[in-house]
Amino acid sequence: MSTVVVCDTEPIAIEGLRCLLEIHNGPRIVATQTAIEESVEVVRELRPSLLVVDRGFGAHVVMDWLRINSASNPNARAILSRNPGIGPDNAARWQYVGFKGGSEPGVISMTLLLQSKAGKWQVLSGTWNNPSAGLDEGRFIGLLTRAAELAAQAK
Repeated sequence: MSTVVVCDTEPIAIEGLRCLLEIHNGPRIVATQTAIEESVEVVRELRPSLLVVDRGFGAHVVMDWLRINSASNPNARAILSRNPGIGPDNAARWQYVGFKGGSEPGVISMTLLLQSKAGKWQVLSGTWNNPSAGLDEGRFIGLLTRAAELAAQAK
């Protein structure tokens, strides 16, 4: 059976997920944490099939956690870099580009985990929220791409 470690800021959300998984005979939750830093040792020890992390920790915290904890797991970094989120010319300015993004009506979000050619890590994150009007996704992606370009030029 698949196992899950859940790291969430809200214990009630953890219990809700546990009940939902039990009702549907889903994966079994083997550990829970309310602080992302504490989940590191639990994940290393239990080696769950799945780790669920609350985005409430903030994209930069989650990406930094992934950076630190994927250093010995090239598969994790490969998954994040499958779609770099920015064009190939801009991505080539970096040694590594990891990307996570998403959208729904009125909201778009992009987060980039970037490693410079010199080895310095940075996280670039942006969200555009306007539920009363359509979003110009191309413009938003252009702004984040330009920000990544400028960050690559920074010394």
